[in-house]
Amino acid sequence: MGIEFPKVRVNSLINAQTRNWDVDLLQALFKPEEVQLIRGISLGDVSARDKMIWPHTQSGTYTEEICDHCKSHSEDIVHALWLCPCLNEVWEADTGWSFRNTVRWDDFQKLILHVEEVGLDLDLFAMIIWLLWHRRNQIKVGNSATSLGQIVACARQQLQDYNLVQPMKPATESANLHTAVTWSPPRAPFLKINYNGAVFQDSNSAGLGAVILDSVGGVLASLAENIPLPQTVADMEAAAVRRAIMLATDLNLSSIVLKGDSEIITRAIQAEEQSLASYGNLIEEIRLHVDSFLNFRITHVKRKRNSVTHRLARHVSDLVVWMEEVPSHILPVLLTEAG
Repeated sequence: MGIEFPKVRVNSLINAQTRNWDVDLLQALFKPEEVQLIRGISLGDVSARDKMIWPHTQSGTYTEEICDHCKSHSEDIVHALWLCPCLNEVWEADTGWSFRNTVRWDDFQKLILHVEEVGLDLDLFAMIIWLLWHRRNQIKVGNSATSLGQIVACARQQLQDYNLVQPMKPATESANLHTAVTWSPPRAPFLKINYNGAVFQDSNSAGLGAVILDSVGGVLASLAENIPLPQTVADMEAAAVRRAIMLATDLNLSSIVLKGDSEIITRAIQAEEQSLASYGNLIEEIRLHVDSFLNFRITHVKRKRNSVTHRLARHVSDLVVWMEEVPSHILPVLLTEAG
């Protein structure tokens, strides 16, 4: 190709016109697994200055602690609650968690999504995780802690105790609670944009989804895009925000309220300081776009209030934009969410 490998710089690997990775050049210079990792690094449309980043925490803030279980490994949340060999007796007590030995997760949110998507008991998983974290904190302050061999039994018992004391709700009250979490219109002059992302481990890709609604629930536009799998869920959510913001910019919208279920990305956009996370370049680009709006707000919503964009993100395709509609199979979800 006329390029000597030692002289290749990162900007040589990026197509200057499309601002995407030059896949042909990557495939010529790197191994397939390396190409996949590089393509998972999200690029923005705005050139960013080189800077040091810390990719080992979602916030980009450097921290380093030794795991309290094994005393031999730098602690991160995945190791402390899932991968540490000292936890084998916890996670091997039930064959449902056997995928722990075959699938490696570098991001805890991906692990939670997998537990939910394969239909495992998410409540039990959460209770076990809470007990492990509580045990870790008790050890840190020198208090006695539950033995690892009792964690699963304690989790099942506490979950049972919790469910037993929950009051039975009448059907009418349940209906009112359902209505309370449905769609709420934005106040004029704002338009509401919801965004989301979805992981496809089997194809090493991710989906992005966005929908723009007016004050009466009418759809102005919706979007779905399939991209190479980013390195973390937070990177994927940042890419989804960027795509939603670009859609709003292309439609010349002036006042928007942006909503998504990633609290990490919401905080990163709202923060005044520079983000040193792996998705920091996308945050900088998003902030530049935000300055072009007359009015802008961003808020965090629970995942159950973001189901339309979750379905859009799972619409496997290249970039597709629908004007004044959503795909037909998503319309029932939109109508249900709108109450």
